[in-house]
Amino acid sequence: MKFEPIKRVRIYEEIAMQIRNLIVNGKLKPNQALPTEKELADTFDVSLVSVRQALTVLETLGLIARKRGRGIFIVSDEIDFIDGNSNDISDFEVFWFTDHDPEMTTITEILEVRRMIEPRIAQLAARRADKKDLERLKKCAGRKIINTGDAAFACREFHTLLSYSTKNNIIIDLLDGIINNVIWDTRERKAANSEAWKKSIEGHRLIFEAVKNRDSNAAYRAMFNHLKEIEMLMFFETEERIDA
Repeated sequence: MKFEPIKRVRIYEEIAMQIRNLIVNGKLKPNQALPTEKELADTFDVSLVSVRQALTVLETLGLIARKRGRGIFIVSDEIDFIDGNSNDISDFEVFWFTDHDPEMTTITEILEVRRMIEPRIAQLAARRADKKDLERLKKCAGRKIINTGDAAFACREFHTLLSYSTKNNIIIDLLDGIINNVIWDTRERKAANSEAWKKSIEGHRLIFEAVKNRDSNAAYRAMFNHLKEIEMLMFFETEERIDA
């Protein structure tokens, strides 16, 4: 008889997962308003802090939008909500809270920045990558993931190579600082232990094909979708969890 270890889930993760499932299953419709933070806290019988943490996760994942003076709404089109066509900086605003989990804040901040810049990096790579860049990207994207330790390394290498393909030193340094963050590195290595992370590496192949074909729009969308997979892994697939 084999027993499986019990996974302990933070309170905010459980709240976020329940709301996410309602969105995915169509029970919460695009543009539909969610209850207020206090109403959600009463419904879930949890603190306002846990509700705000959950909403921060969902907002970072692009599933909800918080509009000042209006409320919390389900996002109708995730790409439109947080793509580079937006001229409203409030689209990227996260309402932080005083009593928060420092690790979670760092992760959500990193994810927010990555979603803002990496689809654009993919676009630039599609326009500027030279023959050597394409060869390196092809080799990295085609690498077979044999063990879980390979997954995080392969992901980091691919994103780094893309940044080099932009020929922009500021972008290269910026991305290097993001993906080599100590807290991000720890969280990434935990997530890499799941089989789902290996599957997310397949997104590299889609990004590479778009870059190789010089299709900057396809590269943007492929990167956006790839980052969504990474975000879901970071928040919902990490195996080692602790109570809130």
